Amino acid sequence: MYGTPSIFLTEEGYLHIQMHLVKGEDLAVKTKFTIPLKEWFRLDISFNGGQIVVTTSSGQDLKDYHNQTI
Repeated sequence: MYGTPSIFLTEEGYLHIQMHLVKGEDLAVKTKFTIPLKEWFRLDISFNGGQIVVTTSSGQDLKDYHNQTI
């Protein structure tokens, strides 16, 4: 199980996600994809068992799409 994530946007446009797991461990990951800076985007994060799914949509009508399972 996971605690509440902290999400940071790096200067290069990567998402850096940190969280403290309920069993006492810490987790920190960075996405393999970048998102455009100074633009609106949609961020969805879901937790499914032991996996974290990060999805972003950006661009006109949110048609630029990235997905990563961690």
